[in-house]
Amino acid sequence: MKVKLVVASGVHQGREIPIAGQEFVIGRDPQCQLRPSSPAISKKHCAIILRGNKVFVRDFGSTNGTFVNGEPVSGEVEVKNLAVLKAGPMDFRIGIESEEPVKVAPAAAAKPKTKAKEEDDDFAAFLLEGDTGPAPPVPEGSTIMEMGAIKPPGEGEKKPEPKKAAEADTRSAAADILKMYQRRPRT
Repeated sequence: MKVKLVVASGVHQGREIPIAGQEFVIGRDPQCQLRPSSPAISKKHCAIILRGNKVFVRDFGSTNGTFVNGEPVSGEVEVKNLAVLKAGPMDFRIGIESEEPVKVAPAAAAKPKTKAKEEDDDFAAFLLEGDTGPAPPVPEGSTIMEMGAIKPPGEGEKKPEPKKAAEADTRSAAADILKMYQRRPRT
């Protein structure tokens, strides 16, 4: 549960003060969490107390009193979300956000599926299935498309590069081997 004080009036109207811990004390004493400098606030004026899932305001017998929704607090009272707290000249709204778990609707009460939703579910199930039989054959060939280079206008044709020595040696060696087999007598 998250609890905060929101300043309801004055220069700091709208400012939020988060309540940390189980007890948040308002007063002029140095050990209080909120220490207004007003003489209308007692040294230990009042406290916001978190107990279980409930929020309480306790007055410590302050001189000018503590009020919740216009009613004086004697001892301790439980407060609800957006209750107005008045301590001396200060006015606050108490903001309470409960952290209840989100309830999931049962499957029977779920909305009927649309055609598109059913198709999406079917496709998701197909993707998640383990063995769906033999895989289709992979087509042979290259996926690389070879395209001739386009020459920019005005650029002349280039001379072919001379063959590399290793490439020339390989070709001549292959030609020599072929000649040798071609001259061989047949039996």
